[in-house]
Amino acid sequence: LKRLLEGSLKFIVFLWRYKIHEKTGKYYSALGLLDNKLVLADFGEITQEKEKVEKQIKKRWWSKTSEWLGENYSKELESYFDKKAKQLLTIKNLNKNWGTKQ
Repeated sequence: LKRLLEGSLKFIVFLWRYKIHEKTGKYYSALGLLDNKLVLADFGEITQEKEKVEKQIKKRWWSKTSEWLGENYSKELESYFDKKAKQLLTIKNLNKNWGTKQ
């Protein structure tokens, strides 16, 4: 499960390369698996506005998923996901990846 959680965060960074951002932070319902690959399953809540993404990073928008993990699985998974999100979902990573693929 930890590998899947980390993969979901890396997938968010991957989407940034195409100027796509899932803005709810509810990865447990926005992402899915298809043939063992992560896919964006909910296109209704995306943005291509980098400024919005920056604001969300500063507000730690992924905390909804962290809390959900703590409530539905364990505090250990909540802590793991939050730690990995802080490492990967950064302004630096956003700037490095945003729009590099067209």
